[in-house]
Amino acid sequence: NNVVRWMYDALYEMNIQCDVVDVNALETDRYKMIITPAMYSATEETIARLDQFVKDGGVLVSSFKSFMCNEYLSVYPDSLPHNMTQCFGMSYDQFTAPGTAAVKGHPVTGFAELLKVDGGTSLANYEHKYWGRYGAMTKNDYGKGKAYYMGCYTSKDVLKELYRQAAADAGIEIPDLSWPLIVRSGSFDDGRQVHFLLNYSQTEQTVTCPFEHAVNILDNKEYKKGDTIALKDWDVVILER
Repeated sequence: NNVVRWMYDALYEMNIQCDVVDVNALETDRYKMIITPAMYSATEETIARLDQFVKDGGVLVSSFKSFMCNEYLSVYPDSLPHNMTQCFGMSYDQFTAPGTAAVKGHPVTGFAELLKVDGGTSLANYEHKYWGRYGAMTKNDYGKGKAYYMGCYTSKDVLKELYRQAAADAGIEIPDLSWPLIVRSGSFDDGRQVHFLLNYSQTEQTVTCPFEHAVNILDNKEYKKGDTIALKDWDVVILER
């Protein structure tokens, strides 16, 4: 649960909206980017589908402890991550308690896989006396797509840096706003679009209206592109485009 929250909360704070999907109901053709937080148990079929997703042009972001065992929790006997070493351009057969290890100046806590890059690119090696030759986070061009792997548990700042690269590869635009300003969007049954601007802080915040024309349905105030929208502490504005 800690790993899921770590990976989800970083997306949330960056205002990257996502679906949380049961792996057995995953429709890979609906998505540009798929994230697997500690997907420890994965069937051969699921692994093959995600491998093909990247080959076809998708972007996959996986964390440590992914693709380690089958649906019966029996650890795969070959190099890890199972049947994904070509996809990620790396493999590993050792993991450790991180001790004093760091990544990009941020401490590693709890768990670290010692990644051996083979065809991929190390985005950062461990900062450690003994483990500095091993990758901590990697990227690989595979087929038409890209595959990212985070081999350790570290700060959300490092994870967000990886997300920015992955989102750019997937053609996913990241809003200029970030925590404590949160944006969530949806639509009414008739197709009208609505955007929720939330200020999760005790400090007044301002947002520049990004839409050609929008109306705050709470007070009917109208905004045009470039107008300043003020949000009081813990405030919300609901804009209909």
